[in-house]
Amino acid sequence: MVAEPGRDEVRPLIVICYETESDLVVGQTLVMPDELTGACARVLSSACAAPSAGAPRTPARVWVESVEIAEELSSIKGLRAEVVVGEVPEIDGVMDSLRASLAGSGRASDEGPGYLQDGGLSRETVGALFEAARALYAVAPWKDCNECLARIDIPELDVAGACLVVIGALGDVFGFLLFPSADAHEQFIEATARTRRGGPDRFGTPFTSLTFVCAADLPSRHRREAMRERWPVASSEAYPLPERLDSDGLRRSLTERDMKVLGAVTSALCAFAVRHPRSLTDPDSAPVRETSSGRDNIAVRITVPYEAYELFEAKPTGAAGKRESKLKVEDRLLGRMLGFACETLGRSFVAEMESDFDDIESAVQLVLPFGLFHRLYGGRTVAARFFDAHGSELAGEEAKLFAAHREGWLSIWEVEQVQRGRGLELLDVLSGQRCTVVEKTLSRSVAEGHCLLACVLRMDGRFVINGMHGRPLAAPVAALVAERGRRRLRRKREVPVERLRDGRFARALLGYWEDAVATLDAALRPSGRG
Repeated sequence: MVAEPGRDEVRPLIVICYETESDLVVGQTLVMPDELTGACARVLSSACAAPSAGAPRTPARVWVESVEIAEELSSIKGLRAEVVVGEVPEIDGVMDSLRASLAGSGRASDEGPGYLQDGGLSRETVGALFEAARALYAVAPWKDCNECLARIDIPELDVAGACLVVIGALGDVFGFLLFPSADAHEQFIEATARTRRGGPDRFGTPFTSLTFVCAADLPSRHRREAMRERWPVASSEAYPLPERLDSDGLRRSLTERDMKVLGAVTSALCAFAVRHPRSLTDPDSAPVRETSSGRDNIAVRITVPYEAYELFEAKPTGAAGKRESKLKVEDRLLGRMLGFACETLGRSFVAEMESDFDDIESAVQLVLPFGLFHRLYGGRTVAARFFDAHGSELAGEEAKLFAAHREGWLSIWEVEQVQRGRGLELLDVLSGQRCTVVEKTLSRSVAEGHCLLACVLRMDGRFVINGMHGRPLAAPVAALVAERGRRRLRRKREVPVERLRDGRFARALLGYWEDAVATLDAALRPSGRG
């Protein structure tokens, strides 16, 4: 039954074209009662031109149950088959088979190999997918998603130019589809459009998918395996269901590579959605490319929108090339840490990280460094947890960058001097330290006397701003925030940098800054009185 707002319940109808000689359903479609006229003719025409099995062919005789259907079939051009009106007992067997496959209140069929594919997949690979899926469900990238296409490249798994589509904006099915290419996605759209018009159920291309279903809708073998292995899920409504479908619409067995690809993409998508939430929802947002790795260390590169791939392929040279190289190292490291945080902390990480900010958009540059290196989750930072689990794997530039991040601190920085187009002379209002930062873009938008809430770190002998709140404050207002910070630390003079690195104080300082911004906004808001 289907019920739409303001309308009575209606029962969909299924139109089936069954071939007695092969014992196969060669054409079918689902229609609403008011769409039945012409549906039989469309299904028979499609079954003749593109049957779901075998080569195109035309029947010599067609049995139907009513004169109305017989008259409808007479409108098919070129159909020379004899149309016989009478009982069609063969259809009863077809319907019995269909009912049996749908038994269990609409659950998917219990026939099949389960998550482990009859031993064809390792428990570790499936378990990694569950970990990544739990984090992805918490992040929910399908919220307000505009179905933009993302390009996926995974060199280690020989994936190049795959096309990712996040689904769930309609609130019915949540997850993503992964096509071999953007062209394959176009073929899928065309094939499903033909299906809606009464053509055969075909997808036009093979693809894999990951969707979330409730425990009651899982095939029983999947459910038993998940319970036995105790794989983690976000809730009973969020069991991941990986699938591989062929162009003919039939499900195929998943391979170990298929499952690794789905797990790697799930982890990377989770990290990408947290770092670049607008890219999946705003078609006018700037193109983004990011490489991240999950627990299995398989690097996944996501480019949004899909066609922006060529923009990032130009090879920068000289100083620009060195800067690009450092950015890639940082993207890889932070993406890997973010994937780790999502997998180990799940819902709590995302919810707690966002709860500290009144306006995520105005503080977007600060959210990630603050959330990974300063904020405490259960008494420890993500950085500390990550180092315990993966510190021995860090080397070279990654190790230097990680150490610099951990030595950085969040504070209130007053702009003492501006060198337009070059950098800033900053004073840490709390610790009294001074530094010069190279920040060309920021040097064009701030003025002397402005105060910034920012994370500053020292890298290769230079200070850099690594995350800044988007709302600077005038020095007198920032001084009030600094005073609240000193009172909390019970310090009347300079505060040691070590105390500014404390996660509890960093969170309090951010709260004081947000309070000051909210107070200013309220004071500037029109009263509404004439």
